[in-house]
Amino acid sequence: MGFWKKLFGFGAAAGGAAAAVKVAEKVKENNPEGVGDVNEDGKVDYKDYVEEAKKAAGEVYEEVADKAKEVGADAVEMAKTKGDELREKIQSAMAKTEGAAEGAAEQMAEAAADVSETVTEGTEV
Repeated sequence: MGFWKKLFGFGAAAGGAAAAVKVAEKVKENNPEGVGDVNEDGKVDYKDYVEEAKKAAGEVYEEVADKAKEVGADAVEMAKTKGDELREKIQSAMAKTEGAAEGAAEQMAEAAADVSETVTEGTEV
């Protein structure tokens, strides 16, 4: 259990770091000249950076959510397409199996008739 817990922890840390980088990039993109007096208190301080980071985080979240919806829709469509292909392959295999079974049944019936005829010929008096 310890291995999986550590692995999950590393994954969560990596995801958090990636999100932080995205937010920082968005802050830079939104403020190419640097963060200004966002809260209009007359000075540029950490509160302005916090406000810009919150705004950027919201934008990044919306972008990620839109991308997730798009990918999800693509996955659903792919599943439908692949499901149809799979259904067709199963139906084709079943048809081949049924055809083979019918052919085998006919051969067995013919062989049984031959055996019956041979046995009957051998027992006639």
